[in-house]
Amino acid sequence: MSSADEDLSAAIERPIDMQAAGFVERRDSASWSDADEERFKAWLDETPAHRVAFMRLNAGWKRTERLAALRTTDFKRSATTAPPSSRWPLKIAMACGLAIASTAALTAYFSTPHYDTYATTVGGHETLSLHDGSKIELNTDTIVHILQTQSRRLVLLERGEAYFQVHHDEARPFVVVAGAGRIVDLGTKFAVQSEQGHLGVSLIEGRVKVELKDTPWKETTLSSGDVLVASAGSVSVKRGPVADLSNALAWRKGMLVFHSTTLLDAAREFNRYNETKIVIDDPRAAHETINGALPANDLGEFERMAGNLFGLKAKKRANEIVFSR
Repeated sequence: MSSADEDLSAAIERPIDMQAAGFVERRDSASWSDADEERFKAWLDETPAHRVAFMRLNAGWKRTERLAALRTTDFKRSATTAPPSSRWPLKIAMACGLAIASTAALTAYFSTPHYDTYATTVGGHETLSLHDGSKIELNTDTIVHILQTQSRRLVLLERGEAYFQVHHDEARPFVVVAGAGRIVDLGTKFAVQSEQGHLGVSLIEGRVKVELKDTPWKETTLSSGDVLVASAGSVSVKRGPVADLSNALAWRKGMLVFHSTTLLDAAREFNRYNETKIVIDDPRAAHETINGALPANDLGEFERMAGNLFGLKAKKRANEIVFSR
Protein backbone atom coordinates (compact mmCIF):
# COMPACT_ATOMS: atom_id res chain seq x y z
CA MET A 1 0.00 0.00 0.00
CA SER A 2 1.34 3.46 -0.90
CA SER A 3 1.87 6.19 1.70
CA ALA A 4 -1.08 8.06 0.18
CA ASP A 5 -3.31 5.01 0.60
CA GLU A 6 -2.11 4.60 4.18
CA ASP A 7 -2.96 8.24 4.91
CA LEU A 8 -6.41 7.79 3.39
CA SER A 9 -7.06 4.63 5.36
CA ALA A 10 -5.92 6.40 8.52
CA ALA A 11 -8.21 9.30 7.74
CA ILE A 12 -11.18 6.97 7.73
CA GLU A 13 -10.26 5.80 11.24
CA ARG A 14 -9.79 9.35 12.59
CA PRO A 15 -13.43 10.53 12.68
CA ILE A 16 -13.85 9.48 16.35
CA ASP A 17 -11.15 11.93 17.47
CA MET A 18 -12.43 14.58 15.07
CA GLN A 19 -16.02 14.10 16.25
CA ALA A 20 -14.89 14.25 19.88
CA ALA A 21 -12.90 17.41 19.19
CA GLY A 22 -15.92 18.97 17.52
CA PHE A 23 -18.11 18.27 20.54
CA VAL A 24 -15.44 19.61 22.91
CA GLU A 25 -15.31 22.92 21.04
CA ARG A 26 -18.99 23.37 20.26
CA ARG A 27 -20.14 22.70 23.83
CA ASP A 28 -18.34 25.92 24.82
CA SER A 29 -20.17 28.00 22.23
CA ALA A 30 -23.28 30.10 22.76
CA SER A 31 -25.00 28.34 19.85
CA TRP A 32 -25.06 24.95 21.67
CA SER A 33 -28.71 23.84 21.72
CA ASP A 34 -30.80 21.17 23.45
CA ALA A 35 -30.77 19.23 20.17
CA ASP A 36 -26.96 19.40 20.15
CA GLU A 37 -26.90 18.07 23.72
CA GLU A 38 -29.16 15.14 22.79
CA ARG A 39 -27.00 14.35 19.76
CA PHE A 40 -23.88 14.51 21.96
CA LYS A 41 -25.32 12.14 24.58
CA ALA A 42 -26.42 9.68 21.89
CA TRP A 43 -22.92 9.78 20.39
CA LEU A 44 -21.34 9.05 23.79
CA ASP A 45 -23.62 6.05 24.26
CA GLU A 46 -22.78 4.50 20.88
CA THR A 47 -19.47 2.98 22.01
CA PRO A 48 -16.97 3.24 24.89
CA ALA A 49 -14.41 4.50 22.36
CA HIS A 50 -16.44 7.68 21.97
CA ARG A 51 -16.38 8.35 25.73
CA VAL A 52 -12.64 7.70 25.94
CA ALA A 53 -11.90 10.04 23.03
CA PHE A 54 -14.06 12.80 24.49
CA MET A 55 -12.60 12.52 27.99
CA ARG A 56 -9.04 12.56 26.61
CA LEU A 57 -9.55 15.61 24.40
CA ASN A 58 -11.69 17.46 26.93
CA ALA A 59 -8.93 17.14 29.55
CA GLY A 60 -6.41 18.59 27.12
CA TRP A 61 -8.81 21.34 26.01
CA LYS A 62 -8.88 22.82 29.51
CA ARG A 63 -5.14 23.38 29.36
CA THR A 64 -4.76 24.52 25.75
CA GLU A 65 -3.78 28.11 26.49
CA ARG A 66 -0.44 26.92 27.89
CA LEU A 67 0.58 25.84 24.38
CA ALA A 68 -0.93 28.77 22.49
CA ALA A 69 2.54 30.05 21.54
CA LEU A 70 3.82 26.74 20.21
CA ARG A 71 2.40 27.13 16.73
CA THR A 72 0.17 29.31 14.60
CA THR A 73 -2.77 28.09 12.57
CA ASP A 74 -3.47 28.56 8.89
CA PHE A 75 -7.15 27.93 9.49
CA LYS A 76 -8.79 29.93 6.68
CA ARG A 77 -12.31 31.29 7.10
CA SER A 78 -14.81 32.61 4.64
CA ALA A 79 -16.79 35.75 5.39
CA THR A 80 -19.64 33.70 6.88
CA THR A 81 -17.67 31.61 9.38
CA ALA A 82 -17.56 31.99 13.16
CA PRO A 83 -15.56 34.90 14.65
CA PRO A 84 -11.76 34.49 14.88
CA SER A 85 -11.91 34.25 18.67
CA SER A 86 -13.00 30.62 18.49
CA ARG A 87 -9.93 29.45 16.49
CA TRP A 88 -10.84 25.92 17.46
CA PRO A 89 -8.63 23.93 15.06
CA LEU A 90 -5.64 25.41 16.94
CA LYS A 91 -7.20 24.61 20.30
CA ILE A 92 -8.03 21.06 19.22
CA ALA A 93 -4.45 20.57 18.09
CA MET A 94 -3.29 21.77 21.51
CA ALA A 95 -5.77 19.51 23.29
CA CYS A 96 -4.65 16.50 21.29
CA GLY A 97 -1.02 17.37 22.04
CA LEU A 98 -1.66 17.66 25.76
CA ALA A 99 -3.33 14.27 25.74
CA ILE A 100 -0.04 12.68 24.63
CA ALA A 101 2.08 11.72 27.58
CA SER A 102 5.63 11.73 26.25
CA THR A 103 7.64 14.59 24.77
CA ALA A 104 8.56 12.40 21.79
CA ALA A 105 4.90 11.73 21.03
CA LEU A 106 4.09 15.43 21.35
CA THR A 107 6.84 16.31 18.87
CA ALA A 108 5.61 13.67 16.44
CA TYR A 109 2.08 15.05 16.68
CA PHE A 110 3.04 18.61 15.76
CA SER A 111 5.22 17.42 12.87
CA THR A 112 2.32 15.65 11.12
CA PRO A 113 -0.07 17.34 8.67
CA HIS A 114 -3.12 18.96 10.24
CA TYR A 115 -6.60 19.37 8.88
CA ASP A 116 -8.52 22.64 8.75
CA THR A 117 -12.04 22.06 10.05
CA TYR A 118 -15.26 23.74 8.96
CA ALA A 119 -18.82 23.15 10.20
CA THR A 120 -22.31 24.45 9.49
CA THR A 121 -25.23 24.53 11.90
CA VAL A 122 -28.67 23.03 11.22
CA GLY A 123 -30.04 25.15 8.38
CA GLY A 124 -26.60 26.62 7.68
CA HIS A 125 -24.86 27.01 4.32
CA GLU A 126 -21.28 28.02 3.60
CA THR A 127 -18.99 28.24 0.56
CA LEU A 128 -15.27 27.58 0.99
CA SER A 129 -12.71 28.77 -1.56
CA LEU A 130 -9.49 26.73 -1.60
CA HIS A 131 -6.03 27.95 -2.57
CA ASP A 132 -6.11 26.05 -5.89
CA GLY A 133 -9.36 27.64 -7.11
CA SER A 134 -11.58 24.73 -6.08
CA LYS A 135 -14.78 25.46 -4.15
CA ILE A 136 -16.73 23.46 -1.58
CA GLU A 137 -20.31 24.30 -0.58
CA LEU A 138 -21.44 22.90 2.75
CA ASN A 139 -25.09 22.04 3.30
CA THR A 140 -26.97 21.95 6.60
CA ASP A 141 -25.35 20.31 9.69
CA THR A 142 -22.13 19.38 7.87
CA ILE A 143 -18.55 18.94 9.10
CA VAL A 144 -15.49 18.67 6.83
CA HIS A 145 -11.77 18.44 7.52
CA ILE A 146 -9.44 19.69 4.76
CA LEU A 147 -5.77 18.91 4.18
CA GLN A 148 -3.84 20.81 1.50
CA THR A 149 -0.16 20.17 0.80
CA GLN A 150 2.15 20.69 -2.17
CA SER A 151 1.47 17.15 -3.38
CA ARG A 152 -2.11 16.38 -2.46
CA ARG A 153 -5.57 17.64 -1.52
CA LEU A 154 -7.70 15.61 0.87
CA VAL A 155 -11.17 16.30 2.30
CA LEU A 156 -12.70 14.18 5.05
CA LEU A 157 -16.49 14.57 5.10
CA GLU A 158 -17.32 13.64 8.68
CA ARG A 159 -21.06 14.06 8.20
CA GLY A 160 -23.59 15.95 6.12
CA GLU A 161 -23.53 16.98 2.47
CA ALA A 162 -21.15 19.01 0.33
CA TYR A 163 -20.93 20.13 -3.30
CA PHE A 164 -17.49 20.20 -4.91
CA GLN A 165 -16.26 22.24 -7.88
CA VAL A 166 -12.75 20.95 -8.35
CA HIS A 167 -9.88 22.56 -10.19
CA HIS A 168 -8.34 19.43 -11.73
CA ASP A 169 -4.61 18.87 -11.28
CA GLU A 170 -3.16 15.46 -12.14
CA ALA A 171 -0.08 16.21 -10.05
CA ARG A 172 -2.21 16.95 -6.96
CA PRO A 173 -5.12 14.49 -6.71
CA PHE A 174 -8.29 15.81 -5.05
CA VAL A 175 -9.70 13.07 -2.83
CA VAL A 176 -12.85 13.06 -0.67
CA VAL A 177 -13.12 10.44 2.09
CA ALA A 178 -16.67 9.83 3.32
CA GLY A 179 -17.95 6.88 5.32
CA ALA A 180 -16.40 3.71 3.93
CA GLY A 181 -15.64 5.25 0.56
CA ARG A 182 -13.32 7.66 -1.15
CA ILE A 183 -13.95 9.74 -4.25
CA VAL A 184 -11.08 10.73 -6.56
CA ASP A 185 -11.62 13.71 -8.88
CA LEU A 186 -10.98 13.26 -12.60
CA GLY A 187 -12.09 16.81 -13.53
CA THR A 188 -15.44 17.31 -11.90
CA LYS A 189 -18.45 18.92 -10.24
CA PHE A 190 -20.07 16.51 -7.80
CA ALA A 191 -21.97 16.21 -4.53
CA VAL A 192 -21.34 13.81 -1.65
CA GLN A 193 -23.68 12.97 1.22
CA SER A 194 -22.62 10.88 4.21
CA GLU A 195 -25.12 10.11 6.98
CA GLN A 196 -25.35 7.15 9.38
CA GLY A 197 -23.70 4.56 7.15
CA HIS A 198 -25.25 5.90 3.95
CA LEU A 199 -23.00 7.26 1.19
CA GLY A 200 -24.37 9.09 -1.84
CA VAL A 201 -22.33 10.51 -4.74
CA SER A 202 -24.03 12.56 -7.49
CA LEU A 203 -21.96 13.55 -10.52
CA ILE A 204 -22.99 16.78 -12.25
CA GLU A 205 -20.08 17.19 -14.66
CA GLY A 206 -16.90 15.32 -15.63
CA ARG A 207 -15.84 12.02 -14.04
CA VAL A 208 -14.95 10.70 -10.61
CA LYS A 209 -13.54 7.40 -9.40
CA VAL A 210 -15.33 6.00 -6.34
CA GLU A 211 -13.59 3.37 -4.23
CA LEU A 212 -15.50 1.48 -1.55
CA LYS A 213 -13.73 -0.22 1.32
CA ASP A 214 -14.71 -3.85 0.96
CA THR A 215 -11.38 -5.77 0.98
CA PRO A 216 -10.05 -5.03 -1.53
CA TRP A 217 -11.37 -1.57 -2.42
CA LYS A 218 -14.11 -1.82 -5.04
CA GLU A 219 -13.68 0.80 -7.74
CA THR A 220 -16.36 2.44 -9.89
CA THR A 221 -15.98 5.32 -12.35
CA LEU A 222 -18.97 7.66 -12.60
CA SER A 223 -19.91 9.92 -15.51
CA SER A 224 -22.23 12.94 -15.73
CA GLY A 225 -25.72 12.12 -14.47
CA ASP A 226 -24.66 9.08 -12.44
CA VAL A 227 -25.80 8.69 -8.84
CA LEU A 228 -24.11 6.12 -6.60
CA VAL A 229 -25.73 5.00 -3.36
CA ALA A 230 -23.92 2.69 -0.94
CA SER A 231 -25.10 1.40 2.43
CA ALA A 232 -24.90 -1.79 4.51
CA GLY A 233 -22.84 -3.68 1.93
CA SER A 234 -25.08 -2.80 -1.03
CA VAL A 235 -24.11 -0.51 -3.92
CA SER A 236 -26.23 0.83 -6.77
CA VAL A 237 -25.50 3.24 -9.62
CA LYS A 238 -28.30 4.94 -11.54
CA ARG A 239 -28.09 7.34 -14.45
CA GLY A 240 -30.58 10.13 -15.05
CA PRO A 241 -30.87 13.61 -16.52
CA VAL A 242 -28.38 16.11 -15.10
CA ALA A 243 -31.38 18.45 -14.63
CA ASP A 244 -32.73 16.06 -11.99
CA LEU A 245 -29.44 16.28 -10.12
CA SER A 246 -29.61 20.06 -10.27
CA ASN A 247 -33.00 19.89 -8.55
CA ALA A 248 -31.47 17.73 -5.84
CA LEU A 249 -28.87 20.47 -5.33
CA ALA A 250 -31.44 23.26 -5.02
CA TRP A 251 -30.32 23.59 -1.38
CA ARG A 252 -27.41 25.62 -2.77
CA LYS A 253 -29.99 28.37 -3.40
CA GLY A 254 -31.91 27.74 -0.20
CA MET A 255 -34.67 25.72 -1.86
CA LEU A 256 -36.00 22.15 -1.72
CA VAL A 257 -37.53 20.68 -4.90
CA PHE A 258 -40.05 17.83 -4.71
CA HIS A 259 -41.31 15.56 -7.52
CA SER A 260 -44.06 13.11 -6.50
CA THR A 261 -42.58 13.14 -3.00
CA THR A 262 -44.70 11.89 -0.10
CA LEU A 263 -45.57 14.47 2.52
CA LEU A 264 -43.75 12.32 5.08
CA ASP A 265 -40.51 12.32 3.05
CA ALA A 266 -40.85 16.05 2.42
CA ALA A 267 -41.17 16.60 6.17
CA ARG A 268 -38.05 14.52 6.81
CA GLU A 269 -36.14 16.63 4.30
CA PHE A 270 -37.33 19.85 5.95
CA ASN A 271 -36.22 18.48 9.31
CA ARG A 272 -32.63 18.37 8.08
CA TYR A 273 -32.67 22.16 7.79
CA ASN A 274 -34.64 23.25 10.85
CA GLU A 275 -34.30 22.88 14.62
CA THR A 276 -38.10 22.85 14.89
CA LYS A 277 -39.20 19.47 13.54
CA ILE A 278 -42.27 18.64 11.46
CA VAL A 279 -44.43 15.70 12.58
CA ILE A 280 -47.13 14.32 10.24
CA ASP A 281 -49.70 12.83 12.62
CA ASP A 282 -52.11 11.63 9.92
CA PRO A 283 -51.24 8.29 8.25
CA ARG A 284 -53.29 8.96 5.15
CA ALA A 285 -51.91 12.45 4.59
CA ALA A 286 -48.38 11.19 5.22
CA HIS A 287 -48.54 9.18 1.98
CA GLU A 288 -50.01 11.95 -0.16
CA THR A 289 -47.55 13.28 -2.75
CA ILE A 290 -46.47 16.83 -3.53
CA ASN A 291 -44.71 18.59 -6.41
CA GLY A 292 -42.99 21.96 -6.33
CA ALA A 293 -40.26 23.99 -4.64
CA LEU A 294 -40.27 25.37 -1.10
CA PRO A 295 -37.73 27.46 0.87
CA ALA A 296 -35.70 25.10 3.07
CA ASN A 297 -35.96 27.29 6.18
CA ASP A 298 -39.57 28.49 5.79
CA LEU A 299 -41.77 26.29 8.00
CA GLY A 300 -44.64 28.73 7.50
CA GLU A 301 -44.66 27.95 3.78
CA PHE A 302 -44.79 24.21 4.55
CA GLU A 303 -47.70 24.86 6.92
CA ARG A 304 -49.62 26.79 4.24
CA MET A 305 -48.98 24.06 1.68
CA ALA A 306 -50.13 21.28 4.03
CA GLY A 307 -53.28 23.22 4.91
CA ASN A 308 -54.22 24.20 1.36
CA LEU A 309 -53.56 20.82 -0.27
CA PHE A 310 -54.55 18.36 2.44
CA GLY A 311 -56.61 20.33 4.95
CA LEU A 312 -54.08 19.70 7.71
CA LYS A 313 -53.95 21.90 10.80
CA ALA A 314 -50.70 22.73 12.59
CA LYS A 315 -50.24 22.58 16.34
CA LYS A 316 -47.00 23.73 17.96
CA ARG A 317 -45.54 21.83 20.90
CA ALA A 318 -42.02 22.29 22.29
CA ASN A 319 -39.67 22.13 19.28
CA GLU A 320 -42.20 20.40 16.99
CA ILE A 321 -45.02 21.34 14.65
CA VAL A 322 -47.61 18.54 14.52
CA PHE A 323 -49.88 18.31 11.46
CA SER A 324 -53.22 16.52 11.71
CA ARG A 325 -56.82 16.86 10.54
